[in-house]
Amino acid sequence: MVREKRPSLDNDGPQDKGPKRAKMLPTVTPVEVPKDYAAFSANGSGFGLRMLEKMGWRMGNGLGVGGVGIVEPIQAKLRPMKTGIGFNAFREKTDQVIAEERRRGIGISSQEDDKENKQTSSGDNKKQPPNAVGQQKSGGLGSKLKVSYKTAAEIQHETESGMPMALVQSQKILDLTRKTVREHEQFPELHHNLQHLVDISTLDLEQLARSKKADHARLKVLEAERERMQSLVAQDNLNIERMDSVLAITDKCCQIADETSDTTGAAAVEIKEDHIITAFQEPFDLLSGLYFAEYQLYQLDQLVIAVIQDSFKALLRDWDVLKNPTLGAGLFQRWRKLLRQSKVLYSDNGVAARFFGSRPPEPEQMTAYESLLNHQWLPKVRSALNNEWNPRDCDPVIRLLEAWSSPLLPAFIHDNIITQLIIPKLKREVEQWTARDPVMLHTWIHPWLPVLEESRLEQELYGDIRRKLANGLSGWNVLDPSGLHVVGRWKGVFNDTDMEALLQKSVLPKLVEGLQMLEINPRNQQMEIFMAVLQWHEVFPTATFSSLMVNEFFPKWHQVLQLWLAHPSTTDMEQVFQWYQWWKSQFPLELVQDAGIAAAFRQGLDMVNQGLN
Repeated sequence: MVREKRPSLDNDGPQDKGPKRAKMLPTVTPVEVPKDYAAFSANGSGFGLRMLEKMGWRMGNGLGVGGVGIVEPIQAKLRPMKTGIGFNAFREKTDQVIAEERRRGIGISSQEDDKENKQTSSGDNKKQPPNAVGQQKSGGLGSKLKVSYKTAAEIQHETESGMPMALVQSQKILDLTRKTVREHEQFPELHHNLQHLVDISTLDLEQLARSKKADHARLKVLEAERERMQSLVAQDNLNIERMDSVLAITDKCCQIADETSDTTGAAAVEIKEDHIITAFQEPFDLLSGLYFAEYQLYQLDQLVIAVIQDSFKALLRDWDVLKNPTLGAGLFQRWRKLLRQSKVLYSDNGVAARFFGSRPPEPEQMTAYESLLNHQWLPKVRSALNNEWNPRDCDPVIRLLEAWSSPLLPAFIHDNIITQLIIPKLKREVEQWTARDPVMLHTWIHPWLPVLEESRLEQELYGDIRRKLANGLSGWNVLDPSGLHVVGRWKGVFNDTDMEALLQKSVLPKLVEGLQMLEINPRNQQMEIFMAVLQWHEVFPTATFSSLMVNEFFPKWHQVLQLWLAHPSTTDMEQVFQWYQWWKSQFPLELVQDAGIAAAFRQGLDMVNQGLN
């Protein structure tokens, strides 16, 4: 009888030369056993069965750790008489051994499988339906187990997902052809080679899985790049279409320019501002709206100026600047979005660095629009202001600057007009003005206040104007209302310091003289001088005018009141009190509330009260 020996799980066999692998013990699912399972134990004491149950073994489970051992006791199979090993394909394995191999997932040869199938089909028992893949059939212990193998795709999936690959327990080759079962030791190189081939195949599969994962990631990157390139191609096609449209617009502009610039022959037309606007309205509106990005990208402002410069020159040919100062402004005002100007940077010291901005940028820094105005428009304006303009007639020039205000007029041209044309003529006119001139200074200087910078007026004109006003007040007296009419117009124009200095020097002495000539007479009071002086309180600072009244008026007023109260004929104190109230009512409320004047009136009231007592 040949007895099967359970493969040893230790390392007492020959050592493989390949890479070491961890040994894993598979867990075998318990099986159902027949009713006569281990019936032979009933004839004995059953000691072995009880010992196994105490150690945790249960009927239907295999022996050993994890139940990987045999389930049924070893069976004996008798070989036919006088037959050798392998004679007539004699099957050496018992049914118990084959069932155990299937249960444990060990493959069997096709011959053994065919023989068993023949025996099963010829038996009396009916074939039972198979269970799920990998599980034992519902028949007896000899039921066939389906062995499952891992495919390369499954191994790649485990590698890609990071799952650890299950290690297969190495199997030993057992020699069962002899009476004693022993491990086969004749082919140690077979163990090594097979293990080496398995390791190489596993590494190849893992490498393929990693390569596939990398290729998949690279494919995603390339797909994204393909989409990006397709988007760029689509955008380029759109840009080409838009560029074709822009080229068509430029051709149309050139055609319109040829038609409008023809001022001779039968096709000649009179150049007017409205005619130019109507002719170029459609293409210029497209450039400033739908195709403005291309307009900025390709700097098409040069094209715009090029197609309208001939018409603009013809428009300015007979231009009277002072009669029609706004000519041409509406033309560029409509399409100011298309007019590009240079950005000239100045230092922090604006006066020293740029001379009020009158210095133009270098010629190569000028834009086409700035060059057109500098060479065509500015000479016309310069000629009119130098030769025809009267500085006292400020309206035409102010209308010119307002119509061509920023950003329509470049800063250097605007400053050039003010610094070199307007300010010098105003300064010469101020020097020629005298106090006897019937036209007052403020009538033709004040309109420039919203147009010219205050600092520029202060530096160039205000000093001369204050000197002219001081000279005009030298022969003035307090009863002449023209002094207040002239000087009062400059309050709020000059700064407070300069205005007070002018009043202190030229007006205050005249007011002091007037108050000194004033006579306080309760019987017949003359108010001309007092009212003429009192009108200046709106021009003077309140503190200065209050000091004037306290020092020059109230001493005389207190003296007259005291004499009246002390006179023996004074018996009607009500009349005195009414006189006091009448004088107080002559002062404006803001002066009455001043501390100095209020104290002076309180002193007079005390004098009246003392007279009553």
